[in-house]
Order: sequence, then C-alpha cells, then structure tokens
Amino acid sequence: MGGAEGTGGADNLGYDMINNLDVDVALNHRRGHARDLAKGVRMKRIEESSHRTLICVAVALALVLPAQRVGAQGAGMAMPASAPAAASADEAKATRDVTIKSGGQSRTFTLAELQGFPKVSLARYSVIGAKMGLIGPYTWVGASLIEVLTRVDPTIANPSHKGSEILVTSSDNWKVRLLWEELFAAVPRGAALYNIKGCNECHGIRGEGTAPAGKKAAPALAGRTLALDAVLTQMRAGGDAHGGINPYPESQLARGELQAILDYYSGSKAAAADTFVPPSERRSVLLAYEKEGQPATGKDGLIQLIVGPDEAASRYSHWVKTIEVVPAAR
Repeated sequence: MGGAEGTGGADNLGYDMINNLDVDVALNHRRGHARDLAKGVRMKRIEESSHRTLICVAVALALVLPAQRVGAQGAGMAMPASAPAAASADEAKATRDVTIKSGGQSRTFTLAELQGFPKVSLARYSVIGAKMGLIGPYTWVGASLIEVLTRVDPTIANPSHKGSEILVTSSDNWKVRLLWEELFAAVPRGAALYNIKGCNECHGIRGEGTAPAGKKAAPALAGRTLALDAVLTQMRAGGDAHGGINPYPESQLARGELQAILDYYSGSKAAAADTFVPPSERRSVLLAYEKEGQPATGKDGLIQLIVGPDEAASRYSHWVKTIEVVPAAR
C-alpha cells in the first residue's frame, strides 16, 4: 500500500524536451490533504544546469502516494504520510472515548477509563496487509475487549449470545466484525483460519460474499464445494487470478490450512467439530492505547483494535469509536 513506485525512472523523462518550457506543478492529493504541498508552484525558463534537480523534485512529489488506511475491506481512507496536514487530519479522527452497546445497555468509556482496566499486552505482534505487506512487529498494550464488553453487559458470555457479531466502527465509519464465538466460545478450525488469514476482508465474516461499491465483487464461499488445487493455484498466483490480492505463499497459507477452510465452508460436519485454539501469546483482543512503550498517536488511532489471533490486517482498525453486539437473526 502506498509508496512511490517507479521513481527510479527519472533519467528517462526526456529532459532535452523541456528547455525554455513553463512547468506547472500542482499536486492535489486525495481528500484535500496537503493541498498546500505544491499549489501554485511555477518554474519558468529553466536553465540547463538546474533542469534535472527541479524536475526530479516535481516527479518525486507527484509520485508520492498517500499512505492508506488499513482495516476491513483493504485500503480505505488515504493519508499522505509525510505531509503536516496528514498529522492534523489523523488527530481529528483520533478517538478519545469509545461507546459500547450490548443487551440494551450502552456506556461510553474515556481513554483514561480504558487505561484503568487491567493492562494486557501483545508482544511482537505483526500482521500482513493485502496491499501494504508486513505491519510490525510491535508490542501493543490496552484493555481486553472481553473485559470492556463484560463491564457493560455481564451476560455477554452466556450461550444465549451464540451467533452474535461484534461490530466495531471507527470515527471515519470504517467497520470490522468479529464473531461472538471468537471471544467467548470455541470456533471451528476452518472458520477461525478463514478470519485469521484475512479471507473475511473480501468474502465477508461468514463467507457470505460481498459486492462493495467501487470494488470487485467477492463470491460467496459458504455452502460451496471448491477444488483445493484450483483455489490454491489462484491464491499462489495472486494478482488478476485472485481479485488483485498479493500472492499467498506456503508460509502465509499452508495447503492443509486452506483445506480446513474449504472443508468447513462446504458444510463438512467433521470440519465443524474440529475446533481451533490460538497460541496463548496471541489470544487477546485489545482496545490498544500504547504502542512500543509509548502512548499511541493520532496516526495510530489512540484507540486501536488489535485482534491477537489475526495474521492479516483485515481487522487492524484505527480510531475505534463504537462497538455494538449485534444479535443473531432468529
């Protein structure tokens, strides 16, 4: 995600064609961020000795892509990482309280109140973004989402909540979901791996498929029997073969793991009975407010959702504002 790809080709821009030409450089970054970065800059009658330096600067600025928002559904709100305006925009989105809704109860916790919960840490936590690649490793500290939910609704762990979803919404309306079972019960191995590996980012939290506006539709997986080798070939190839997603090497998704996912969504009873237990050091789900021993910044989100078992960044969500337990349809 983001990055100035191709900037090494400046020598092929044809500098001999620009003698005595007027060059307008006006960069208009998406979402209005950093409009002052190059607005109105005009270079006239460039001397031969300064052509290369000035044009390289213009090209470098034009190719700086905004650092993208990481979360469900891949890249979202775009932020130019180097512009001062970006920092202020991040701070504007940063949340200093979070509202929890469950079982007809609602309560808002300030950042200070979250810091008053027992501190939970996730050491050397890293995830892989669909476009950005590796994020981390970082050590995060925060309040356990289970503890926060239970403070609002003491019944939240009861089996009556089975099938519910936990909807996390950020201040920019970014939404991610967790299954109630991921926090309070056993999850079938195939369903757990599906979310851990980031399949939910495109195919939905339950393999239902999605068709977001402006993006490629992702087919439903639930209720389908798919050939392992065919799907594995697509995922290993990546790119156009897999909806524009980066390739999944064996180290990121083993053949046996994909088989477990496909078995579960095909409706296999044996797969449904095979439960998953995440490593003890990755079990926690946090509302994190501290990163690498320092208070999280507006860029980090101040209140950041960290889903410990996840290996993909599909639920690595900044600026958490509301968390709602959505009951299962009956």
